[in-house]
Amino acid sequence: MCGIVGYARNRPSAQPIDPLISALRQMSHRGPDDEGLTLVNREERTAKEFATIESASGLSLPLLSAGDRVPHDVALGHRRFSIIDLSTTGHQPLWTIDRKVCVCVNGELFNHRALREELVGLGWRFKGHSDTEVMALAYRQWGLDCFQRFNGFWALSLYDADRNQVLLARDRLGKAPLYYCNAPDGVYWASELSVVRQLAPLDM
Repeated sequence: MCGIVGYARNRPSAQPIDPLISALRQMSHRGPDDEGLTLVNREERTAKEFATIESASGLSLPLLSAGDRVPHDVALGHRRFSIIDLSTTGHQPLWTIDRKVCVCVNGELFNHRALREELVGLGWRFKGHSDTEVMALAYRQWGLDCFQRFNGFWALSLYDADRNQVLLARDRLGKAPLYYCNAPDGVYWASELSVVRQLAPLDM
């Protein structure tokens, strides 16, 4: 069990990051092993990765603290419960090696080994052994058709750098929860409804 949280706002701003960090901490029971954030400015087409004081040790990322301000309009946040790849190469949000896709996942891909072998045969390179990286590279290879190949359960948020767009998806039966809402300033999502209520600027 992991937790994802994030938003895609209508325009970049440099508001304090405190509400996002607070939302992540509200889901600490879902992912006690690691915490991470990626902030994207779609106008400038830039993305920055951050660690926090609750991130796993060994990450070479700048530390983001409450009160910090980073101009962005897309936020991808993750609380990790390490199962398949226990190393820092499984840290999320996870970027593909070519930095074309960034993804946060809650769930498990049962056929990740078979898909990994297929992707390696097609020329893709992996930096670790997580099923999350398999999902990210499967999207790079097959686009939205990748979901037809997945056997498992998942809720994910994904930033596609080429398209400069955000994608939300969950498994067919909705075993992995994904709640979202349309607010006046954008779309907000999380693995728990209470977190969406806390983060989104509207009366729910």
